[in-house]
Amino acid sequence: MTAEEMFRAKDFVPFFETPALFVYESFFERNIDRIDIAFYKYDKKFLVYYVDRDDPVEIDMPLLKAINKQIEEYGW
Repeated sequence: MTAEEMFRAKDFVPFFETPALFVYESFFERNIDRIDIAFYKYDKKFLVYYVDRDDPVEIDMPLLKAINKQIEEYGW
């Protein structure tokens, strides 16, 4: 299973991409809190954050596995 397939299973879709940045965004119909997961390709870092608020984001194991799969696909 690819990282994108794993993210889609968690209701995240590809949202934005440049040569330096790739972002998945949550697409929860039942929840208005949007979450972004940004991968900074040149720095080999990622950030998980709520788009409209400053609270911490809880990451469950399937989402962590999707993040790790994306990192693996980038060859980090």
